[in-house]
Amino acid sequence: MHKKETGIPCFECGKRSGIDCPGRRPDEATRCTVCMEEFMGRIRRISEKYKDSLKRLADS
Repeated sequence: MHKKETGIPCFECGKRSGIDCPGRRPDEATRCTVCMEEFMGRIRRISEKYKDSLKRLADS
């Protein structure tokens, strides 16, 4: 994923090393590297949690 630093503050912690999240408005889509990593980790954990259920659904 291409990450471009902006001068816009991170909307989660307020640090000014925001990174663009593609496909969203710049004012609501900037996270700093730390928050971005945490966010991606949360998504990864959630997808791991539901992977089996989704697989069962796909197989049925």
